[in-house]
Amino acid sequence: MDDLFFIAIAVLAVGLIAGLTHIVARSLSRASAERAAFGPIDDHRQSLVRPGFILCLLSVFVIAPLAFRLLAWWPPRWLEHRQHHQQAIERVVAAGGWDSLHQDTALLLATNQGQYLRCYYPLRQTNFVLPSAIAALKPREIELNLGRSSNAACYRIFGYKSSGARGQANYWLVVTGENGSPDIPKAITSRFPSPRTIHLITNGVYEVY
Repeated sequence: MDDLFFIAIAVLAVGLIAGLTHIVARSLSRASAERAAFGPIDDHRQSLVRPGFILCLLSVFVIAPLAFRLLAWWPPRWLEHRQHHQQAIERVVAAGGWDSLHQDTALLLATNQGQYLRCYYPLRQTNFVLPSAIAALKPREIELNLGRSSNAACYRIFGYKSSGARGQANYWLVVTGENGSPDIPKAITSRFPSPRTIHLITNGVYEVY
């Protein structure tokens, strides 16, 4: 609802600016034509033109900055989540599909022998080698064994914070290991205390946003 509200306000602001600009342009054009035909405009007509200038100033210094501020929050979250979902699927398919991701996740979990691990920007680490299917996801963060007993890997593919502006929405893929807990959604909820959407994409793979 918040996204729809911002979109509606932005559309109204842009429409208002366009309408005021059109009104002012017509007023100025009419005043110029009358001045050329009849000489200087009398006080009454000048009083009709002045509000047009005031509205123009308001549109430039008040409404326009507000509209640009609202447009800075584009795209809305629902559209951003849809784009993230599509891009994540494309990366998985390019890496060999869900089976490849499951196999490499099982390998990563087995390599760490059930230990809890959290790594930021793993592709930049020199002492941390990722299996190819996981590397293809371009993860920004990896967390193994949610709740330290769930035998699952959590890959944050999208998301960042921005000072002074809206950051990118977070998007995770949670992949269970061979002996993963059947109660992974509960482990995910415990890991992400904020209200999140948890959706089962395929067997043993959840998306969280």
